[in-house]
Order: sequence, then structure tokens, then C-alpha cells
Amino acid sequence: MLSIGNKTFDEIKVGDIASTQRTLQAGDVRAWATAFGDVGLLAQPDHGAGTAGIVSVLLTSLVGTTLPGPGSSVRSTAVQLRAPLPINNVLTAKIAVREKRADEKLVVFDGECTDAAGLVVATAALEVLAPLTRVKREVPEHKLEGLLDRCRGLEPMLTGVVHPCSADALAGAVEAAEAKLIVPVLFGRSSRRCGGSGISNSRWPRLGARIIAGSRKKPRHPPTTMLPRIGQRVRQWLLP
Repeated sequence: MLSIGNKTFDEIKVGDIASTQRTLQAGDVRAWATAFGDVGLLAQPDHGAGTAGIVSVLLTSLVGTTLPGPGSSVRSTAVQLRAPLPINNVLTAKIAVREKRADEKLVVFDGECTDAAGLVVATAALEVLAPLTRVKREVPEHKLEGLLDRCRGLEPMLTGVVHPCSADALAGAVEAAEAKLIVPVLFGRSSRRCGGSGISNSRWPRLGARIIAGSRKKPRHPPTTMLPRIGQRVRQWLLP
């Protein structure tokens, strides 16, 4: 369990800063768009009102977890987009205390998101009701983190990756192989396998991966009759 605390209104000072970094994947943006029915964002993952929502979530999560932290209540947010969200690149979100209003126990924050080059992607203004008393909360870790910890030190599992012809299809296999969770066996057409993915063929041996390249020709047998043939090729590779 993780323990997070807060700052009370009296402890907060003008100029206090909190920041975090995230790397947005195209899949993250698609998941956001699907969850909230943003068809335009699905078509253009770096444009539209949906991206303002993502920026708002990043900044308000800083409010709820770091500054002021637990017990805070976001009263309003206003986001201005200045550039497309960086996909597959680092995005830095930062909030800074601009003003304190003692009569309302309200804190006004300036928010900003920048890409890896320091270009401002979005700015924001947030009004937050700050907690008046100290609060500490226990936050459960992600279930997968515990699972990954238990897997460390175990032998990697032989895993087939079928038709890995895109970056999305390869990304999970690469991450799992680098974490020594799996030994990938790639089934696909050799010339297309890494097309557009940015992953060169020379990288796979370093990850312990093996490649089983298929024919470019249209298969003479239906897929169900090909499965035993594929299994035979894998056994031939595994057996000495």
C-alpha cells in the first residue's frame, strides 16, 4: 500500500509547485475517446475537445494526489490548448499556486503541459478548495505491479506473437521481452513484420526472440488445417 498526505490551506504558499510526467500512447487516447464517445478524437488522436479533457485529468490528478493532495475539491478548471498532444513522447504536467483566498479557503493554480522539447501544449487555470486539516490515505498499488514483482526472477515464458506487422502489435511483445517476462516467437511475413514499427530485425536476437517467417503466397490450406503444421515448426525449433 502507498501512503499519500496533503498540505492544508495554511501550509500552502504562493509559488508552490507540483509536477508529473506521463508518456501518452495512441492506445491511451483511443481508450479515452471510446469511453466518452469522442468520435472526432478517434479519427484525430491529437486534436479536439477530448485532448482538453486529458489535460484536465492530468492536472486535477496532481491536485488530488500531491498539491494540496487528499481532501482537496476542484471547483473549476479552464483549459486552453496551444499545440497537439505528443503521442509516444513525454508530457510534463505542472501546477503552481498563483493566489490564495482566505475567506473561501480557495487556492488558484496555474497549470501547464509541455512536451519533451519544452513546447507548451496547454495552459490552464484551476480553482481548488484546499483541505483545512491533515489527511493521510492508503492507496492500493496496481494489481499488475504485484504480479510483475512476483514474476521477476522466473524463467521467461515462450510466447507466440502472430502476424506482428504493426507497431501496436509489437510494442507489448517488446516491453515484455525487455522485462524478461517472455521469449517471443514471431509468426509473420518477414518483409512486412517490422514495417512502419521502428523496430529493426537486428533487435530481436538481443531480446532472445525467434522469427518464423511465413510465405507471401496465399495458403493452400484453410487456417484450421495449418495449425498442426505451425505447431510442428515450433517443435522443430524447440527440440535439439
